[in-house]
Amino acid sequence: MILEKYPGILYAVSQASDGNMSLVRCDPDEALHNREKFISKIG
Repeated sequence: MILEKYPGILYAVSQASDGNMSLVRCDPDEALHNREKFISKIG
């Protein structure tokens, strides 16, 4: 995989059940809250 060349990069894939994280397509406060929950979940 291409990202194996960069060990300092963390990547993850969210699911719809993680909530809307778009700052453009939903309320920014809700998006930031959903992002924080997602990041906490993956550690």
